[in-house]
Amino acid sequence: MLRYLRYMAQLGEQTTITFDCSLKDIAVDLGLTPETLSRALTRLEREGIITRTRLQIKLQNLSAA
Repeated sequence: MLRYLRYMAQLGEQTTITFDCSLKDIAVDLGLTPETLSRALTRLEREGIITRTRLQIKLQNLSAA
């Protein structure tokens, strides 16, 4: 999941990623269940690697992650 977020951030050369689709759709695109994606994002958030809102995820420290 972190690799995907880094990839998305590099496309826009930014640390905040705004999604134009639901996390359910992103999970399907990645071949994950929505529950697995949610758990992965929760873990990254708990570890301080990301912060998130409904359709935005901000990478906190790209070099340390």
